[in-house]
Amino acid sequence: MKEYFGFECLFMNVSSGNRICKLLQYIRLFLHSIRTMHVHDSDIVWLQLPQVPLLWAAFAYKCLRRGKVRIVADCHNGLFRAPWVTFPFGISMLRKCDCVLIHNEEVLLTAGIASIPSDRLFVLEDVPAKTKEFCPLNNNLVYGRRPLIVFPASYGRDEPIAEIFTAARLSPEWTFVITGNTHDASGRHRLDDKPHNVVLTGFMPLSDFDALIADADIIVGLTYLEGVQLSVCNEALGFGKAMVLSDTRILRRLFSGAAVFVDCSNPNAIVEGIRSALERREQLELGSKSLCIQRMRQWERTQASKVKQFLNS
Repeated sequence: MKEYFGFECLFMNVSSGNRICKLLQYIRLFLHSIRTMHVHDSDIVWLQLPQVPLLWAAFAYKCLRRGKVRIVADCHNGLFRAPWVTFPFGISMLRKCDCVLIHNEEVLLTAGIASIPSDRLFVLEDVPAKTKEFCPLNNNLVYGRRPLIVFPASYGRDEPIAEIFTAARLSPEWTFVITGNTHDASGRHRLDDKPHNVVLTGFMPLSDFDALIADADIIVGLTYLEGVQLSVCNEALGFGKAMVLSDTRILRRLFSGAAVFVDCSNPNAIVEGIRSALERREQLELGSKSLCIQRMRQWERTQASKVKQFLNS
């Protein structure tokens, strides 16, 4: 997206900790965000939400610039679920943004959307990743035996970590690699009973993560929730990978032809889905590559062009 719209990406991490530590981090990052916007002298500020305090910082900066700033709110689905949907001055400030982006049409059904002016609200789905050539990983040394089943996770409450562990026990001949910051599993998922054929990588640098996706045999994307688009799906498309995904309306609509769909609450269904994807791997990979081209064109022509035209008007 940054190449198409011409913005610069700046990421500010909020590390794990107790509530007081997080509060102090948010205060520091709030002030740092305002200073960063001022230093860049930005006329258009893009915000990746749901971190609502970032929205506060953008409006504070807009006040300092006497209103000569346009705010684009790129709203991930979590903004419209607890706890963020009830966060002070979240949805109410969202109504005052110059442009509000949501990731799929399912989000239009959520409660917070109704009050946002329709002329400033756009659906902008995730765009497939643009990839480079990567050297294959030596999985015999690093991750174990093939096939290599990669599940990029955030350890959110909507992810079936326990079911993946059970699926791994049912298929000891496969290697499951789960990425993501394991500290985020605290209070949500038990990781101490991990099967021997499951590797938890922890947080990975982007280059290592891309190399792992490029070397995977199957990419798994699982969520209990309807309406969640799963970023990894578009990353997998960029690499032309076969996928096993949750059987939800939105995922079927977006990724049919490149994936096998399963009931993610059923470990046996997950195993059967992966087995089917391995058997149909060549067909699914061709579908993934074709769908990547199709979705890239559709994204640019029917969605991104409208947003760009609006921002340039």
